Amino acid sequence: MSKIHPTAIVHPDAELGEDVEIGAYAIVEAQTRIGARCRILTHAIIASGTTMGEDNVIGHHAVIGGAPQVLAYDGQPSELVIGNRNVIREFSNINRSTEGKVPTRIGNECYLMAHAHIGHHCQLSDRVVVCNNSLLAGHVEAGPRAFISGNVVVHQFSRIGRLAMIGGLSAINQDVPPFAMAVGSRPCQLFGLNLVGLRRAGVEPLDRRALQDTFHQIFRHEGSFQEALLAEFRMDHPLVRELVEFCRTSKRGVLKAARRSRSSEGDEGNGDGSNGEAPARDEAEIVPQPSQGLSSGRHIADRYFTSEDILHLEGRRQKA
Repeated sequence: MSKIHPTAIVHPDAELGEDVEIGAYAIVEAQTRIGARCRILTHAIIASGTTMGEDNVIGHHAVIGGAPQVLAYDGQPSELVIGNRNVIREFSNINRSTEGKVPTRIGNECYLMAHAHIGHHCQLSDRVVVCNNSLLAGHVEAGPRAFISGNVVVHQFSRIGRLAMIGGLSAINQDVPPFAMAVGSRPCQLFGLNLVGLRRAGVEPLDRRALQDTFHQIFRHEGSFQEALLAEFRMDHPLVRELVEFCRTSKRGVLKAARRSRSSEGDEGNGDGSNGEAPARDEAEIVPQPSQGLSSGRHIADRYFTSEDILHLEGRRQKA
């Protein structure tokens, strides 16, 4: 049986599943469908055209399914479709699409932190994390388990590949390949592979090595990016094929890799074959080395950043 607070406003046409909870002063508009066991917390708004699966949590003051922020939008019916077991925290907002053919879509088990903005026609796959204050413009696509750190802005029509990780305060204006790490603002650049994410996803060492070799082949090529994509790749390897095809089908272009002054052919290292060796201070890129003497809080940092992020920032402080 649903639990609806006396101060909540629920339109008679709204469809509620079993055991839905709607908090104080929340608003559920007409032409909405809310699946079983969803929790709509205080002051949240579920706007018309929103369809929601089961076991979702909508935070305080969140606006779900609001009108798209497009000057040409004329008010025609449009949709937002949300899957199951998502957590959408306080003050976040998700815009529905500008027309009914292609809805804005959120997959399953996504985590949108406070003040996240998801624009019209965005397509978020399963288990995507969008951290506090990050902004996704219209038509952005994020692949499964993509991690978008705090205060990131993503340009419209950009794509973020599966298991990619975006560092905080980055500005994304081109596609981010699957499995890669990107950080920076004008320009944002690639800094190897998201090895921590790959390990946690259960990707085997030999498969990670194949991805590293492919990353080198594409992004450390002597010639142009287009020439690099014409090379022969291990297309029988599913992860390699995913990376290569993502790059080949890009319409906005793919972010460039950070410039390096030397290369080596070691083991995994920092994700780009550097073998974890730290370069001299005057070199262009801070390449991380195994960290020494970290406190017991290391495992906490590793949940959100790799050693590449931490040591890159430490190297910048030392230069300053």
